[in-house]
Amino acid sequence: MLTIKEAFIKIKATIIENFGDDIQDIRLEEMETNPSGTYELTISYLIPNKNVSSMASMYSTLQNPFIRQYKKVSIDFNDGTIFSIKIHKNE
Repeated sequence: MLTIKEAFIKIKATIIENFGDDIQDIRLEEMETNPSGTYELTISYLIPNKNVSSMASMYSTLQNPFIRQYKKVSIDFNDGTIFSIKIHKNE
């Protein structure tokens, strides 16, 4: 059985592998254990803000060079199978 820490380490590696090497500051935001044998985790990470030009970022402190993205991840806590990685929607 995976601990939350082990599940988080596996998810971090999977997110970097599938969403890019330029991901930074991966965080565990929320965690829920389901009776069905899964952890439902909300993960966040920073990616470069491609909407900011390099010239604009030099002259403005208002433009953030990074964007924080959130993903909902479902992982089996018995064998570590990742069932889904979805965009987290603010409700």
